[in-house]
Amino acid sequence: MGKSILYLPGLGDMSEVGTLASITIFGRVVRKVADLGCSLDVPCYDPVVMAIMDDLARHGYAEAGRSDEYRPGTVHYVSAQQFAYVAAVTGVMLRERPAANVYMGSFYAESLFLAETGNLTGAIQIAGCDKGHPAPLLRVRL
Repeated sequence: MGKSILYLPGLGDMSEVGTLASITIFGRVVRKVADLGCSLDVPCYDPVVMAIMDDLARHGYAEAGRSDEYRPGTVHYVSAQQFAYVAAVTGVMLRERPAANVYMGSFYAESLFLAETGNLTGAIQIAGCDKGHPAPLLRVRL
C-alpha cells in the first residue's frame, strides 16, 4: 500500500506483563515489516521500553538482511503523560494515515481515542491488551 505501520506498545513499563508481551510480539512484527519493505513508526510512552524496542527494531531489520533500511527515529519517545501521548499519536494517525495500527500492551482510557481515530483514518487495526476494561473499546469496526 506504500504506507507505514504504526505499532503502539501501550502505556506500561518493563514491570508489566502486557509490556513484555508487546515487546515479544514486536520482534515478530518488525521482522515481517522489514521483509515486506514497509516503513514503521513506534511512538513510546516509556523511555526504557523505547530503548529495548529500538534495539529489537535494528536487530529485526538486520535479520531480514535490510539493516540499511532501518531509519533512526523509527522507535521514538513521545511522553509519559497519558493524554499527551494519545494526542501525539492521534496526530500522527491523522497526518500520516498508516495502513495498519497495531496496539499491543497495556491500554486504559486512551484506547477509545486511539481506536476511534484509527477507524476514522481507515487503517487496519490489530489489538491485544492484558487489561479487561478497554477490550470492548479496541474492537475493530467493519
